Amino acid sequence: MSLFEASRSGLTLRQRWATYLTLLVALGLFAFGLSRQSAALSRKTFYSDTETGISVSYPANWLRDRSGDYVLRVRDMARKGFKTTLQVALIPIGADVQTRNVADRLTLSRAQTLTDYSVLAIEPYVLDSNEIGIGVLYTYVARESSPFLQGLPEVIVGYDVIKIARGQAVVATFRAEAGLYESEFHVFEDFLRSLVF
Repeated sequence: MSLFEASRSGLTLRQRWATYLTLLVALGLFAFGLSRQSAALSRKTFYSDTETGISVSYPANWLRDRSGDYVLRVRDMARKGFKTTLQVALIPIGADVQTRNVADRLTLSRAQTLTDYSVLAIEPYVLDSNEIGIGVLYTYVARESSPFLQGLPEVIVGYDVIKIARGQAVVATFRAEAGLYESEFHVFEDFLRSLVF
């Protein structure tokens, strides 16, 4: 029985208004919940390193790490499987080194350390400051590091944006599972827009 049939079958004016009010409150609460979820997902944490001159904003609920050969790495630890990763690294270079040379150097070193590493594209990338960097799109296979856990290897898609500034190459990296790469790429774009070096 629909709402309109019920109104013809003898609902009082008070019952009809109560029904309409209940629907209105339910829709309002649903909209409020969506806005709170959106606000929680878009919250950012600001990071600044005075030694390297790099500052950037990243998703507030991601885990920050500075213990590797990078300035900053943040990962989405709430995700099952491979953790979506944002990273900023600095590579010292000589005065005559071009951006493409840095991309080739990264390709050679990663081919030795990442399983089935394959470069899909090397293309110009326009940064928000209208400066031109290089974007490197690549894939590799990640396997579970623990011998006690079994599972299929995951195909990871990565994207590096490389820019030369102040005698060093700044490499901003995004890595995600192949199935999530497209839907998560906006997080990397926000990360790049906030990156100051």
